[in-house]
Amino acid sequence: MKHLLTGLFICSCSLAVAQTSLNTIFAAGVEDAERFTTNYLAPFSESTVYGFSTGWYNTADAKPLGGFEISIVGAITSHQNKEDKKTFVLDPNDYQNMDFVENPGTARAVSSAFGDIEGTRVFVESQVGGSTVRQEFELPTGISAEGFNFVPSGYLQASVGILKGTEIKARFLPKITYEDASVGLIGFGVQHDFTKWLPADKILPIAISGVIGYTRITGDYDISDSGLVGGRDQRIEAEMSSWAF
Repeated sequence: MKHLLTGLFICSCSLAVAQTSLNTIFAAGVEDAERFTTNYLAPFSESTVYGFSTGWYNTADAKPLGGFEISIVGAITSHQNKEDKKTFVLDPNDYQNMDFVENPGTARAVSSAFGDIEGTRVFVESQVGGSTVRQEFELPTGISAEGFNFVPSGYLQASVGILKGTEIKARFLPKITYEDASVGLIGFGVQHDFTKWLPADKILPIAISGVIGYTRITGDYDISDSGLVGGRDQRIEAEMSSWAF
């Protein structure tokens, strides 16, 4: 089976499991493809932001000068009971070249990256040499169709104490390549324990800290072999970033 939409791998490095690649959507043109993939990926992008924004701290008690911690941080975001995240409404009137094979011109719900709607066929038409050329293909389904109701994420994170009540943090995922897609992650954060400045710090078993973290995810997907648009060195590049406070 061809792997599901690049975005799934770009964002989570996992679950490359679907029957239809999003490569075919580019047959409808860049503008239609961008509109479709934005809606298709929206719930997955939201889930990914939450997944990679967590895990910045294990305790409010900041490490002493030179104290350090190295962790493998993992998270799972579930969408099992979130039906509104599994579909979106595709209205052919919003598209320039793409329409449904059955009941064309009528808006209907189609699968998002989390969904399980299969067998939805669309077509695109274009003029080539004065003749109308029509191409039909099936819209991609989502990971629920493969029995997955969650999205995992993971990375390596390190923290070290530098000043009184302050520690800096860094997270990293080396660039990983799978078939034609690759993804990497880097992030930085700082935590400050305000109670370290209070006389009661040695008496009361309480720590109150503030944490700020920034995470940046980048990925790319080579579509040169899709055969849909002439050219070479063609690729999709994606970037996603988040702040956590």
